[in-house]
Amino acid sequence: MARIDSVDTVRVIAITAVIAIHAGPFRYMSAGSLGSFDLWLVINQLARFAVPFFFVVSGFFWGQKIDEGRGIASTSVAMSRRILTIFIGWSVIYLCVDVGLHVRDIFRESGSALSLVEMAKHVYWYMIDRLSDPVTILFEGTREHLWFLAALVWCVAISAVLIAKGCTKTLIGLATLLYALGLLGKAYAQTPLGIEMPINTRDGPFFGLILFTTGYLLAKHRPKGDAFRSGQIVLLVGIVLHFAEVDYLNRRFGTDLAQDYVVGTYFMGVGAALIALSNRGGLRSAWSSSIGPYVLGIYAIHQLVVQQLSPLAAETSTALWNYGWQTVLVPLILGVSLLGSRLLARNPITRRLVT
Repeated sequence: MARIDSVDTVRVIAITAVIAIHAGPFRYMSAGSLGSFDLWLVINQLARFAVPFFFVVSGFFWGQKIDEGRGIASTSVAMSRRILTIFIGWSVIYLCVDVGLHVRDIFRESGSALSLVEMAKHVYWYMIDRLSDPVTILFEGTREHLWFLAALVWCVAISAVLIAKGCTKTLIGLATLLYALGLLGKAYAQTPLGIEMPINTRDGPFFGLILFTTGYLLAKHRPKGDAFRSGQIVLLVGIVLHFAEVDYLNRRFGTDLAQDYVVGTYFMGVGAALIALSNRGGLRSAWSSSIGPYVLGIYAIHQLVVQQLSPLAAETSTALWNYGWQTVLVPLILGVSLLGSRLLARNPITRRLVT
């Protein structure tokens, strides 16, 4: 399968947006997500196109492989195995990191007063507590941002079963229903139509399935005409609708302005995907093509970097330093995460954790 260079360019932009969501540049200067749209909130909500975009292009390339004659089962198993390897591997890594930090905190509090047996007991009960919620582990692993990887596997599995049975319309209907339930259980939960859900509807197939399915349909029915122009229009409509929705929900129902998904977010992701799939000349870049293969690794590893650098982003003595640090924070995290991914990719054993 030929690589689409423009997809790599938008992938790099999207992973930068994901880092911006998690790093929260300018957040400490913000009035909070129940206030008004300030710089942090605008960046946070504009960046919401990123994960939907990843779902759409994942569905597109999955569907393209199937259209090329590769079996649905073999294609789905191969993709799921790759994603699960990263999901499980990084869940273990993040758990080990947290255990290490927990041990460090115990030493700071108790010094050498604890025996080895007592320390082992502390670690044991800490791990039991961290792994006590099987639903969270199933849908998010041991770090919240890993939810995307688990959700992607859910999307692949559901899509594979229904498409193999020739139930494409059922898949579309189910995906639409899940998206609606996801909205009613999250962004629209405080409206009269809202429902109380026992889980975070951001996780699992609630929002991802319709985006993954859209990518699959794009692979089967490539958009006619100028996909780049169409993508720009869809993206712009999505942005306007997204901001209008969260603003209305905040003013009318007191809902948090920082939302993962609303109706408009779907169109943001699809619009970005159409732009990426257009393969327009201006989007082709040797630099982004060299980074593209490491984007999944950057996604997995970047929270480690955020954890180390975010404390340094606290307010300091001068406004110039404050704004300067907040400005370079996201590209710095991107660069360090890319370096880490490339280093891990050099070893045959750790390569599977980042590519």
